[in-house]
Amino acid sequence: MPDSFVPALLAGERPAPVRAEERPRLEALLEEHRLIPLAVALTGPGGGDSVFPGGVPDGWVGVHRATTLRNALLLEMVEEVQERLRAVEVPALDFKGAALVRQGVYPDPGDRPMDDADLLVPPEGAARAVNALIRSGFTPWMRWNPEHLRWLDTMTFTAPGSTPALPLVLDLHWGTEYGVPRFGRGGGARSPLWDGWDTHGPAPEPHLVVIAEHILKHIAYRPHLLGIADLARLVLRVRRWNRVVELAEGRELGGAVGLLLEVIADELASPVPASVPRAMGSRNPWLRAARGRLRVGRLVVRGGAPESRSVGLLLRGALLGGGLKAGRVAWETLVPEPEWLRARYSSPEDPVSPLPLRVRYLAEVGRWLVGRGPSPVSPNQPG
Repeated sequence: MPDSFVPALLAGERPAPVRAEERPRLEALLEEHRLIPLAVALTGPGGGDSVFPGGVPDGWVGVHRATTLRNALLLEMVEEVQERLRAVEVPALDFKGAALVRQGVYPDPGDRPMDDADLLVPPEGAARAVNALIRSGFTPWMRWNPEHLRWLDTMTFTAPGSTPALPLVLDLHWGTEYGVPRFGRGGGARSPLWDGWDTHGPAPEPHLVVIAEHILKHIAYRPHLLGIADLARLVLRVRRWNRVVELAEGRELGGAVGLLLEVIADELASPVPASVPRAMGSRNPWLRAARGRLRVGRLVVRGGAPESRSVGLLLRGALLGGGLKAGRVAWETLVPEPEWLRARYSSPEDPVSPLPLRVRYLAEVGRWLVGRGPSPVSPNQPG
């Protein structure tokens, strides 16, 4: 049943009826992937009886209501932050879940759970934005150091008034280079999200590309089915497919974005023109070998059980297109520039280490590889 039920939810369709013996496993999968609010929305008020024998499981409507409340608070936070940043002359663009909910991509604000709200500012305004947030009472997860601008591209904050029951978290980005495994390697590149943006949020074409890259960056370690649902809804708003191809060209994961669009076209019947994935390079043999790993059914069943990190790195290499390109990216990640290393280890909270910075960095990469420590390149990320 998950083989058909979950794809229907992701595609925005009413799922087929569930047999009684299938319910326990399905309920566990939907909870694990945070798809319960979407299941409530697509079975409709009172319409769950036709999908779930005996009605929608107890508590699901409460989950949807709680999601609605938390999303409302997150969106209110976004608007307040945007106003505060305008006061210091820094434009701030919301994207991913916050923008999709605000733009009405999801009919009901409670349909799409959000762990946090994402805002993008220009690299040249990042320091002013961070300082404005700290003055406003936002608490950074890492002690702020201007050197962060040289090796990171995001800072995470807890909002004033946040509680354990209703956590309000903001991710402030000054880059969206999800295709590179090492933060800061984008060199302050202009995010494609600025292409055609307005006060309502990003245009659908660059938003589609960035969300697809975000899914692919983490897919080896954490399947992001809500992101797949985002893509399935965004493709309905895309009018300039040639612009999607243009935006993906030259980006590290351009071909893999095409492959992911091909997968959702095949498995979710998303209206992606067949010429688009081909134009984006999805026929690369390395990518074809990785295609089965992107199947929705595989992601559903795998759930929260991550593959080994070495297997994840091999998958990342395949999604980069293999060959010289993957080798170049691996080299640039394992052998960072001296300036990046100095910026990385200049944070006040870092303990003094007797090891040379490059040795220290490689030791931390080794500990991450065997699951004994966090990634030194993406400290806020589990993968």
